[in-house]
Amino acid sequence: MGSDRFRYFGHDLLHLLNLVSIIMNEVEISAKIKTAQINKALGVFILTFGIIVIFAMIYTETFVQQMTDLVAGMVLSLIGGGMVWTSKRKIRKLKETNGK
Repeated sequence: MGSDRFRYFGHDLLHLLNLVSIIMNEVEISAKIKTAQINKALGVFILTFGIIVIFAMIYTETFVQQMTDLVAGMVLSLIGGGMVWTSKRKIRKLKETNGK
């Protein structure tokens, strides 16, 4: 009789732990989505700044200054574009995972 009580207790405890695990996974996914959204916003800022630096080439006087602006603008644009692209992919993946 005593062993039945412990068996049911263990069964209930297993269900409770499973519920806690599901809730924690949803909280973790939500936090990862927020992080990806922050990275996306930061990427847009860096991409915009890179485009501004590329257009600043017009106002430079020497060839070296123009090439410096071009390279710096391209590097910033690539970094910002990469951050936006990876963030969008991660958000899409996490929302698909959370929906299932």
